[in-house]
Amino acid sequence: MDESVANRSTPEALFAAAIFANEQGRPADSVRLLERVPANARNADMNRFLASARIQSEVRGAAALAAQGRRQEAVTQTIDPNRLTPDQRQVAQGLQSGLVIRAADQLNQRGDQATAFEVLAPTLRADPQNPATNLALGRLYQGARDHEQAGRIAEAVLSRNPRDTDARQAAMDAAI
Repeated sequence: MDESVANRSTPEALFAAAIFANEQGRPADSVRLLERVPANARNADMNRFLASARIQSEVRGAAALAAQGRRQEAVTQTIDPNRLTPDQRQVAQGLQSGLVIRAADQLNQRGDQATAFEVLAPTLRADPQNPATNLALGRLYQGARDHEQAGRIAEAVLSRNPRDTDARQAAMDAAI
């Protein structure tokens, strides 16, 4: 359907086709379609949507690399921060942190805490107060059977946010 609409080549038709492609889980196609609209013909909504679709496409690319076992490549894949608004930059950093945490958790589950720590360390250094990253570090200690250190990390996260249910669960897991 999106190609038949896109063949009309009006900015509005291309935008509609890009929205449809994105709703179908094809952000790369959304980018391709919107890039057919000349920059001076795009309105503010189109530009915001294009920027968002680019981020989604890049994140999907990184997730695909991670799924292929190319985790380090996925973790180091960067999104050009110069193209992003401050809000988009924050979302992109959150997505990148999520990929790092997921890769570290998968390595931890396989018993490879050392490599998991190497993957997690740059994100911890970049944002040492990030609760999700700290809880991932706690899971590494838990996996290494250092329940005391895992508990200290969970307690530190709880001291900053007593309502954090993930930190509460981690503290209980470390105590058991």
